[in-house]
Amino acid sequence: MKNKKLTVTAAALAATVVIALGGTLAYLSSVTNTLENKFTPGQDVKITIEEPSWDETKAKITPGADFDKDPTVIVKKETEACYVRVKVVIPNKLASIMEPLVINDKFTLDSTRTAVGSNATTYYYNYNEIVDADGTDIKLPALFTKVSIKKSAKYEDYKDFKTEDLHIDVTGQAVQSEGFVDANAAWNGFEE
Repeated sequence: MKNKKLTVTAAALAATVVIALGGTLAYLSSVTNTLENKFTPGQDVKITIEEPSWDETKAKITPGADFDKDPTVIVKKETEACYVRVKVVIPNKLASIMEPLVINDKFTLDSTRTAVGSNATTYYYNYNEIVDADGTDIKLPALFTKVSIKKSAKYEDYKDFKTEDLHIDVTGQAVQSEGFVDANAAWNGFEE
């Protein structure tokens, strides 16, 4: 009985302490004002590509032939600062009769992403600077300005080429620069 009385007293004392603390906490609380953080949406990354000098009607393969081909990326004025690269896919058969492309020194070959396939080789050329359009369209220099067929090429070398062997595909690509430590990190996260 003595234990029961002691237990009841201890429980009553504990309940009194909890109620007293709870009441005290209610008087010692505070609420701050609400801070409203407004965000401005960023712009998209917009680019186009053109080849002002390309004339398909003059693209007839003969030994020693030169073709004006000047793939040029334009970063549109409503674009966030970005990294730019140009993807070039050359069928291996065509490459076998071509002179190497002379690449503008404002671009660097990303050899880690070069992919040699059984039918074609894919190259990526990174523009060497971040491009910030800042309200004005920016026309980058042409990646290259011509395609040349080797003088040593013979009709027998290319007479059996199919349509899929006789083209060069050029695609401009861009990704925002903000949030990445460098171009490599940005391109690692890029999905084609």
